[in-house]
Amino acid sequence: MPEAIAQRPHYTAPLVILLAVLAAAVAAYAPLVAIAMIGAVAGSLVVGLSRSMVLAIVVVSGSADFLGRFDAGPISTMGMLTILYAGGIWAIWVMRARGTPHQTLMIVPFLLFAGWGLLSLVLWYEASVSSVQNVLVIAAFLGLVFLSARDIRAGATTEAALGKAFDIATGLAAALYLAGMVLPGSLARYSIGTRTFALFIMVSLAWYVAGWRTGSRRSLLMAVGIVGLLGLSLSRTAFVTALALFPLAQMRLSSVGGWFRLIFSGVIAVGLLYAAVWYIEPLHERFFEGDTSLELFGLRINTEGRMAAWEVVIDSYNEKPWLGKGVGSSQALIDVHFPWLNHPHNDYLRILHDYGLVGMVLWAVGYIWLLVVTWRAWQRADRSRDPAGRVHLAAFLALVGVALAMITDNVIVYIFVMAPLGVLVGTSLGLMNRGQQCESST
Repeated sequence: MPEAIAQRPHYTAPLVILLAVLAAAVAAYAPLVAIAMIGAVAGSLVVGLSRSMVLAIVVVSGSADFLGRFDAGPISTMGMLTILYAGGIWAIWVMRARGTPHQTLMIVPFLLFAGWGLLSLVLWYEASVSSVQNVLVIAAFLGLVFLSARDIRAGATTEAALGKAFDIATGLAAALYLAGMVLPGSLARYSIGTRTFALFIMVSLAWYVAGWRTGSRRSLLMAVGIVGLLGLSLSRTAFVTALALFPLAQMRLSSVGGWFRLIFSGVIAVGLLYAAVWYIEPLHERFFEGDTSLELFGLRINTEGRMAAWEVVIDSYNEKPWLGKGVGSSQALIDVHFPWLNHPHNDYLRILHDYGLVGMVLWAVGYIWLLVVTWRAWQRADRSRDPAGRVHLAAFLALVGVALAMITDNVIVYIFVMAPLGVLVGTSLGLMNRGQQCESST
């Protein structure tokens, strides 16, 4: 039976007192942080004693970087939201949730990764606004994995409710993106950027491709519409990744039919990619004109200045390869040499530079383990025709999409990407645990 979600645990009062004291202590030096902490307490009390906040976070993630266009003093509104997420999620976890050894084991490498990043800010790198925000995004991702697993296991959320949340978030993202194309210049700032839209919508696309694979025609229409918008956005990595998710969803290596569907859908995806790149002039220019400093299979690819930036990051990383130079140091390095880029635009290089080989190993082990676990859960659900298979497949595809996007973008520092990813992964882990409990009780 699901655990009761309306119980008032004995942790509530001490937690509120502790955060209130901390807020008072930092108010004189960082008033915005104090306000965020108070907001986190208030939000966690309201949500923690009533319903889950994970669905609301999925919906808000559809606004992508819209909130980042408004400043709240030294940090953006998006930064404030990140603080609220990280604080509120973990406050709710302490007040209400209980993990399981199985679930905790899944993300131990990520917990160590986050701890290693915090250690770097204490011992060998001076913390900055961006470095703290980077750590908070990872903290929010981990918290959402725990909280989403608890909520789906306890019945506080359902697969149907999660689907509605993604519907709303996708509609919000599409509306804000299209608004930027039709609004005049003075109002276009109240939209979302092309890259940020593409990065969020990839996670959303994973949900709909998984729905198509499990028999939903409506999900197929949604997925095709999203691919069309990605083509319109001219976001190359997101467009290629989106097409790759379709054949991946058909992959079932234990059957001849699975291999056939994989090959057939792969050929269609490659054909669509070829036609789009070679016959849609704006997309062709994005691939093959400009800074063509990268050569792949005899083709010169436009990297938009990334190759030069990557060389600088690699040279800096080689100065301290094992420990890394500290969370946020790669972004500070780019700001000095390539201020128009803002980020290294390769999260694997970011991790190597900031966390060193130690951090990269922790990240890789944790990420690959999640890929394997969600893939196996999907395969089991597919064989037994378990409806939970959609969630497992969506989590797997979202993990693949983010891993591919990390090659050329800054996914792991964007809360509107990592938050819905954490929800999908956590929901998948919670459903696995719920299934194991049902099997053990029969």
